Amino acid sequence: MRWSYEEVLPYYKKSERTRLQNANCRYHNTNGYLDVEDVYQSALVEAFIDGGNELGLPYRDYNTPHLIFWCIDNRSNCKEWTQCKSGQCLFVANKI
Repeated sequence: MRWSYEEVLPYYKKSERTRLQNANCRYHNTNGYLDVEDVYQSALVEAFIDGGNELGLPYRDYNTPHLIFWCIDNRSNCKEWTQCKSGQCLFVANKI
């Protein structure tokens, strides 16, 4: 059995409650039960991103269907800096 990007994305979006800055609504949702937030990025990470941009490398959200890109985003399943395991969040949110 194989799943395509187009088949999986609606389920991913349904589960996600993103708090990401500049999140594209084509790839993210804000009403799900699994919190996703940006986490701290050091000055070194910022410099790495700037260097890639200077080289013209595409920098994309890793939820997009584009397979060739680079990404160094620090994102986590967390709420207010409290880490949550995906399974735990799903079970608690759905009272399983």
